[in-house]
Amino acid sequence: NETMKALAHRGRTVILGRGGYASLNEYEDVLNVRLQAPFPIRVERVMTRGNTTNRLRAEEEVKEDDKARQKFVELFYNKQWDIGSDFDLVINTNIVSTEMASEWIIEAVRALEQKEFAADAVTAQRAKVDPILLDAINEAFERSVTPFDKDL
Repeated sequence: NETMKALAHRGRTVILGRGGYASLNEYEDVLNVRLQAPFPIRVERVMTRGNTTNRLRAEEEVKEDDKARQKFVELFYNKQWDIGSDFDLVINTNIVSTEMASEWIIEAVRALEQKEFAADAVTAQRAKVDPILLDAINEAFERSVTPFDKDL
């Protein structure tokens, strides 16, 4: 949680999974996005990505993944993992293309970055974070960023 808070404090960071939405839900300057699709679509995707034709095995894999996510969020955050109202933006990837979902998320981030927060607003930018942890994160990002990425 402290690492996620430091990442959010740093800004312009995507945290995929790990209960980030639950850990960072108190911050007004954090965009919580949920990507979802109906069960049969997720099974098809597992079959395609895993190069398997075994539908039963793919269904079991999706069920196991759902159960693990559910247990993780309930155990560590005492929340249900699939409640849409816990998110700022929920996108059904069966209907919305990857490209469109990306555009929506980028636009939502831009809108959030333009928002002015009240002086007493709870934001990740104002959160107190461990300076040593933040330095380590910044150093790791500097080492991993390619020249192409810096142009973004």
